[in-house]
Amino acid sequence: MVTDEHFSAAEDEEDISHYSDWEQDAIQVAIDVLESEEDYILLPSQFDVHEYEIIEEFCISLDDEKLKDKMYRSIKGRGAFRRFKDNIFKYGIEKNWFQYRREAFKRKAIDWCEENNIPYTEE
Repeated sequence: MVTDEHFSAAEDEEDISHYSDWEQDAIQVAIDVLESEEDYILLPSQFDVHEYEIIEEFCISLDDEKLKDKMYRSIKGRGAFRRFKDNIFKYGIEKNWFQYRREAFKRKAIDWCEENNIPYTEE
C-alpha cells in the first residue's frame, strides 16, 4: 500500500535507502505514479460511494409496506446510521441488508470498471 508519506518521499526526491525494503518498494511505486499519472486511474474514495443512498434504496426496496415506512423514516435526520443499524437487527433483516449492500458495492465496482474500460471477472 502506498501512503501519503510514500508520495511525500517520492516528491521530495530524497534518499530512500534508510526506509525498509517494503517502503522502498512503495516509494518506487509512488515515483512511477507521479512520473506517469496518465497511466493510472484513481479509485473512488469512500466519499464517492454514498452509503446513505444505498441504505435509502434498501429501505425503499422492502416489500412489507409498514416495514418500508418504518425503515425509511428511521434514516432521516441526525443519528440515521445508528437507527438504521439498530432497526435492521430489531426487525431481523440484517442478512437482507448485508446481501443488498454487498450487491450494491459489486454493482458500483462493475460500473466503475466499465466506465474506465477496465476488464473484470466476477467470482
